[in-house]
Amino acid sequence: MDHDSSDGRVVSALRDAGFDVLTTFDADNQDHPDPDQLAFALDQGRILYSANVPDYARINRDWARAGRVHAGIVLRSFQSMPIGDQVRALTRLCTELSEHEMRGRIEYLRAWLD
Repeated sequence: MDHDSSDGRVVSALRDAGFDVLTTFDADNQDHPDPDQLAFALDQGRILYSANVPDYARINRDWARAGRVHAGIVLRSFQSMPIGDQVRALTRLCTELSEHEMRGRIEYLRAWLD
């Protein structure tokens, strides 16, 4: 989870549900720029979750143009999305899409609410 999405309640709920969640704080990466966050996530085989839509959409395009493939990006368009909605949508996304299916893919959390 990127630093802008590391709400402790979301992290705790996902961990309680059995998901392996690593925050930028856990990794001591909170001061690293976004491209480095995505590279770290790739090195760790982790999908990156962020509310920083413009930056990660741009980074995704840049990586695609350069032929680089990340482990996956999940973006939340609204900073104020309720905790329960985030947990429900993330749980659904993580149970319906495999690690392989997420490679190089960008998903918007709102699409996973229904």
